[in-house]
Amino acid sequence: MVITEEQIEYRGRKVHMKWHESFIFPDAPPITQVFLLCLNSKKEVMLAKKKNGKYTLPGGHPQGNETQIETLAREMREEVCATFKEPQLLGYIEVSDPDNKEKEGCHYLQLRYVATLKQLENFQNHPETVERIFVPIEDLAQYLQWIQNSIGKSLVESLQKFINRDKLLKSIKKDKK
Repeated sequence: MVITEEQIEYRGRKVHMKWHESFIFPDAPPITQVFLLCLNSKKEVMLAKKKNGKYTLPGGHPQGNETQIETLAREMREEVCATFKEPQLLGYIEVSDPDNKEKEGCHYLQLRYVATLKQLENFQNHPETVERIFVPIEDLAQYLQWIQNSIGKSLVESLQKFINRDKLLKSIKKDKK
């Protein structure tokens, strides 16, 4: 299901993006990014603070033949010294970037997963990361500038729906006992 479409200016190019709230993604085009919305027990989202002072979701680019989950696990260990459990695809951003001359090409996907925190290790600086924090969902726009655009707002709506659906499923399981 397509939630939102947006055209942005990126590095002097017009880029068209579509947010798809989905539990599956198409076989093509290539996947160039995999990021995780990792939730603690308070349903706060983990962010990594980069050396440039900006915050980001943990994640990155798949390396070699890594699966999406392997990419997330590696990036979580490297960037925020943490592990996660129960990852589920929240959705993906389909990007059309006709003038892109970089390796990802003109048409690609950026996946967004959601999972619960399994364990925090002692934080050690990654070459790019200086801190990890947990932020209430309603405060994400204060840390992530892109959350303020229509794609970001749709992603947050999808996350809220996921959390509400998760609460409902846990309630149903509890009632059956």
